[in-house]
Amino acid sequence: MISNTKTFLIGLVLFFTPFLGVPRLWRSAIMIALAVILMLLSVKITLPKRNLKRLRKREKVTAVFAESMPTQSTDTTPPESPSTPL
Repeated sequence: MISNTKTFLIGLVLFFTPFLGVPRLWRSAIMIALAVILMLLSVKITLPKRNLKRLRKREKVTAVFAESMPTQSTDTTPPESPSTPL
């Protein structure tokens, strides 16, 4: 959040620099320096967001489902046949 505030304040100073009444050479130097600082701060703000997006994309894992094999009982007795009444 501090970087966003710094970016905003540097932008305001950059905007009002031509109206401050400083000599032309100083004004050019100040504007170039502030523009470079503003670009560096904007890169500093956006790079972590890109890295987070890249990490989130890597974390997406699709679920893998496998059918379980039925367990065989150890009982060796044959199944009972239904008895029919006569």
